Amino acid sequence: MRNLKFYLFRSLKNNLLDMLKASVDTCNIDDYQSRFSIKWNVLNDLIAEEDKKEIEGKLNKLLNSLTSRQREIVYLRFIHELDYEEIASLMNMTIQSSRKAVSRAIGKMRKLKVAFLFAIMG
Repeated sequence: MRNLKFYLFRSLKNNLLDMLKASVDTCNIDDYQSRFSIKWNVLNDLIAEEDKKEIEGKLNKLLNSLTSRQREIVYLRFIHELDYEEIASLMNMTIQSSRKAVSRAIGKMRKLKVAFLFAIMG
C-alpha cells in the first residue's frame, strides 16, 4: 500500500511537471518545489484526536465482545505477530488449539464487523 501511494504521488508529480514543461519553454524542478504547502491548524488536530478516540472506543467494544483468552490470543497473533506455535507455547495449548482459538476469535469479530464498520462510518 505504501509503495502504491508513493507510485501514485510520483506519477502525479511527473504528469504535472510534463504539463508545465509543455506550456513553458524551459522548466527546472527546483523552481517549483517550494510551491507545495499545507495549512494545518489546531482544529484539524482536535478533529483527528476526536476521531481517534471514537474509533478506539468502538474497537475496544469489539474486542470486549471476546473472552479474555480470545483477546489475549488476538493480541499475541496480530499485535505481536507471533506464530501459532509460539502462541500455543505461551498459552499452554496445542498448535491446533491455538489455530482454532484464533479462528473462533476472528469469526466472532467478523459477525460484529458489519455493525462495527457502520458505527465507524456513521
